[in-house]
Amino acid sequence: MVNIREIITSNYLHAESYKELKARYSSAKKYKLYASENNPAYLLKIYDIWKKDRVKHEFELLNKHYQNKVLCQKAKLFGYSEKEQICYLILPYIKGKSGDAALPELGEHSQYKIGLQAGRELRKIHLLTPDSTFNW
Repeated sequence: MVNIREIITSNYLHAESYKELKARYSSAKKYKLYASENNPAYLLKIYDIWKKDRVKHEFELLNKHYQNKVLCQKAKLFGYSEKEQICYLILPYIKGKSGDAALPELGEHSQYKIGLQAGRELRKIHLLTPDSTFNW
Protein backbone atom coordinates (compact mmCIF):
# COMPACT_ATOMS: atom_id res chain seq x y z
CA MET A 1 0.00 0.00 0.00
CA VAL A 2 1.38 3.39 -1.02
CA ASN A 3 1.94 5.82 1.84
CA ILE A 4 0.11 8.94 0.60
CA ARG A 5 0.82 10.81 3.84
CA GLU A 6 4.58 10.30 3.25
CA ILE A 7 4.30 11.77 -0.26
CA ILE A 8 2.46 14.80 1.15
CA THR A 9 4.90 15.48 3.99
CA SER A 10 8.13 14.74 2.11
CA ASN A 11 7.14 17.25 -0.58
CA TYR A 12 5.94 19.90 1.90
CA LEU A 13 2.45 20.01 0.44
CA HIS A 14 -0.26 21.81 2.32
CA ALA A 15 -2.76 18.96 2.43
CA GLU A 16 -4.69 17.76 5.46
CA SER A 17 -6.44 14.78 3.91
CA TYR A 18 -6.89 12.85 0.69
CA LYS A 19 -9.48 10.82 -1.18
CA GLU A 20 -8.96 8.23 -3.92
CA LEU A 21 -10.63 8.90 -7.27
CA LYS A 22 -11.88 6.26 -9.64
CA ALA A 23 -9.41 5.95 -12.54
CA ARG A 24 -11.12 6.39 -15.87
CA TYR A 25 -8.79 6.16 -18.86
CA SER A 26 -5.52 5.70 -17.06
CA SER A 27 -3.59 3.05 -15.19
CA ALA A 28 -2.63 5.71 -12.63
CA LYS A 29 -4.11 5.69 -9.16
CA LYS A 30 -5.49 9.17 -8.55
CA TYR A 31 -6.08 11.07 -5.34
CA LYS A 32 -7.51 14.46 -4.46
CA LEU A 33 -5.34 16.12 -1.82
CA TYR A 34 -7.34 18.51 0.37
CA ALA A 35 -5.87 21.72 1.82
CA SER A 36 -8.90 21.83 4.13
CA GLU A 37 -12.30 20.17 4.30
CA ASN A 38 -14.10 20.49 0.94
CA ASN A 39 -11.12 22.35 -0.57
CA PRO A 40 -9.12 20.12 -2.91
CA ALA A 41 -5.72 21.63 -3.71
CA TYR A 42 -3.85 18.97 -5.69
CA LEU A 43 -4.30 15.94 -7.87
CA LEU A 44 -1.84 13.14 -7.12
CA LYS A 45 -1.33 10.56 -9.88
CA ILE A 46 0.62 7.44 -8.92
CA TYR A 47 2.18 5.03 -11.43
CA ASP A 48 4.31 1.89 -11.32
CA ILE A 49 8.03 2.66 -11.10
CA TRP A 50 8.72 1.23 -14.55
CA LYS A 51 6.84 4.25 -15.99
CA LYS A 52 9.21 6.70 -14.27
CA ASP A 53 10.93 7.98 -17.43
CA ARG A 54 7.63 8.49 -19.27
CA VAL A 55 6.00 10.28 -16.31
CA LYS A 56 9.04 12.52 -15.84
CA HIS A 57 8.87 13.35 -19.54
CA GLU A 58 5.15 14.14 -19.18
CA PHE A 59 5.99 16.47 -16.26
CA GLU A 60 8.61 18.29 -18.35
CA LEU A 61 6.35 18.58 -21.40
CA LEU A 62 3.40 19.88 -19.37
CA ASN A 63 5.56 22.64 -17.96
CA LYS A 64 7.01 23.54 -21.37
CA HIS A 65 3.50 23.70 -22.83
CA TYR A 66 2.37 25.85 -19.91
CA GLN A 67 5.26 28.25 -20.57
CA ASN A 68 4.21 28.33 -24.25
CA LYS A 69 0.72 29.51 -23.19
CA VAL A 70 -1.05 26.23 -23.94
CA LEU A 71 -4.23 25.98 -21.85
CA CYS A 72 -2.98 23.20 -19.60
CA GLN A 73 -2.00 22.61 -16.02
CA LYS A 74 1.42 23.61 -14.73
CA ALA A 75 2.72 20.41 -13.19
CA LYS A 76 3.81 21.04 -9.61
CA LEU A 77 6.01 18.06 -8.86
CA PHE A 78 7.41 14.79 -10.16
CA GLY A 79 8.81 12.25 -7.72
CA TYR A 80 9.41 8.58 -7.14
CA SER A 81 10.04 6.04 -4.41
CA GLU A 82 12.29 3.07 -5.12
CA LYS A 83 11.17 1.60 -1.80
CA GLU A 84 7.48 1.64 -2.77
CA GLN A 85 8.20 1.01 -6.47
CA ILE A 86 6.14 4.00 -7.60
CA CYS A 87 6.52 7.32 -9.35
CA TYR A 88 4.06 10.18 -9.11
CA LEU A 89 2.95 13.45 -10.59
CA ILE A 90 1.35 16.24 -8.56
CA LEU A 91 -0.84 18.77 -10.35
CA PRO A 92 -3.02 21.62 -9.15
CA TYR A 93 -6.58 20.38 -8.69
CA ILE A 94 -9.08 21.88 -11.13
CA LYS A 95 -12.67 21.83 -9.91
CA GLY A 96 -15.35 20.65 -12.28
CA LYS A 97 -16.49 17.67 -14.25
CA SER A 98 -14.20 15.64 -16.48
CA GLY A 99 -14.57 16.29 -20.19
CA ASP A 100 -15.98 12.84 -20.92
CA ALA A 101 -18.82 13.55 -18.46
CA ALA A 102 -19.40 17.24 -19.29
CA LEU A 103 -19.29 17.25 -23.12
CA PRO A 104 -22.34 15.02 -23.73
CA GLU A 105 -24.40 17.41 -21.58
CA LEU A 106 -23.61 20.36 -23.87
CA GLY A 107 -25.38 21.35 -27.03
CA GLU A 108 -23.89 20.72 -30.46
CA HIS A 109 -22.83 24.37 -30.92
CA SER A 110 -21.00 24.44 -27.57
CA GLN A 111 -19.28 21.16 -28.37
CA TYR A 112 -18.22 22.59 -31.74
CA LYS A 113 -16.75 25.74 -30.12
CA ILE A 114 -14.85 23.61 -27.61
CA GLY A 115 -13.54 21.46 -30.47
CA LEU A 116 -12.26 24.56 -32.29
CA GLN A 117 -10.48 25.75 -29.12
CA ALA A 118 -8.98 22.29 -28.65
CA GLY A 119 -7.66 22.46 -32.21
CA ARG A 120 -6.00 25.83 -31.51
CA GLU A 121 -4.37 24.39 -28.40
CA LEU A 122 -3.24 21.30 -30.29
CA ARG A 123 -1.56 23.54 -32.86
CA LYS A 124 0.44 25.18 -30.04
CA ILE A 125 1.30 21.77 -28.56
CA HIS A 126 2.70 20.60 -31.89
CA LEU A 127 5.07 23.58 -32.03
CA LEU A 128 7.14 21.74 -29.43
CA THR A 129 8.94 18.78 -30.93
CA PRO A 130 10.54 16.13 -28.71
CA ASP A 131 14.25 15.35 -28.90
CA SER A 132 13.41 11.74 -29.65
CA THR A 133 10.23 9.84 -30.49
CA PHE A 134 8.37 7.96 -27.80
CA ASN A 135 5.25 5.85 -27.45
CA TRP A 136 2.67 7.14 -24.97
